[in-house]
Amino acid sequence: MNTIILAGGGTAGHVTPLLTVLPFLQNKFDKIYYVGSGKDIEKTLMQDKGVEIFNVDSPAFKRSISPKNLLIPIKLIRAVNECKCFLEKTKPKVIFSKGGYTTLPLCIAGKQLKIPVVCHESDLSLGLANKLVYKNSTLLTTFDSTAQKYGGICVGPPLNYNALQLTKAQARNKLQIKSDKLVLLVTGGSQGSMIINNAIWNNLSQILNSFNIIHLYGRKNKCPYNAVNGYYPFSFTNMGECISACDICVSRGGSNTIFELLHAKIPSLIVPLKKGSRGDQIKNAKYFKNKNLVLYCDEDDFEKQPIKYINELYSKKDFLSSNLKKYKIDSGSEKIANILLNYLK
Repeated sequence: MNTIILAGGGTAGHVTPLLTVLPFLQNKFDKIYYVGSGKDIEKTLMQDKGVEIFNVDSPAFKRSISPKNLLIPIKLIRAVNECKCFLEKTKPKVIFSKGGYTTLPLCIAGKQLKIPVVCHESDLSLGLANKLVYKNSTLLTTFDSTAQKYGGICVGPPLNYNALQLTKAQARNKLQIKSDKLVLLVTGGSQGSMIINNAIWNNLSQILNSFNIIHLYGRKNKCPYNAVNGYYPFSFTNMGECISACDICVSRGGSNTIFELLHAKIPSLIVPLKKGSRGDQIKNAKYFKNKNLVLYCDEDDFEKQPIKYINELYSKKDFLSSNLKKYKIDSGSEKIANILLNYLK
């Protein structure tokens, strides 16, 4: 039986790229498994996709000083052994990893059992899991400079073009937006950002004077507003619909989201995660800011003066739109799938 294992790291940013590759694999492999952390977001995204889910209790490295890090070696060994049992049972032709802490024991187990591992890095810099396994795997990258630095293959960003096919009117109808005011999309990723959330909530009435707001505040957070005219809060919902419905966007700096916004030609202000991060979102944001495709703002500055930066985005939206129209993006999903299909030969 031809089997493939897809693995992600516990956030939507690691799972959604797998979903863009999945349609190219489903008629080729007899069995497809998804290995993840068991979080609700993964179950939501992977349900009804024709894959079987296997969860691993993998340790997450804390970037701050934490006694929990002392237990990582013991938990990692346990997780690797759990993955080895799973791999010996399923006998996959190849493992495809999108990075994240959940994928590390699976990739280590794959190497020990001599199962080919293909990993993909969305960001300019390698995440910790990919950094630890890329030398013993085939590394695919979104950015050419990352491929050159680490000896990988640049395939581009895995994008779901179908998710961005709605017209603005269709998307706004689905989200029940009836006002003709411009639509501002605010997103902190699937987990949300309290810095961005609080900046919006503390200035909500003033922002609503000029914009409708679609606010993806994250599954971890609780929204204090439920029925404010022109304000559409969601813990998490269809990202494609939200992007299609908006005119401008304030977003975190995850590579997947930035590329979706670039593809949809949405003028955006990127407020990258700074605290508790390896700095990947900052590098992503500065890369596109230097190409005049997005605006960039430090999260501390945005927290203090969100109105100032939202107004700046509005004033420069035509400039950004003009540059975005000239910027061409090709999805890497089919290229990734073709590399994985080679392992069937």
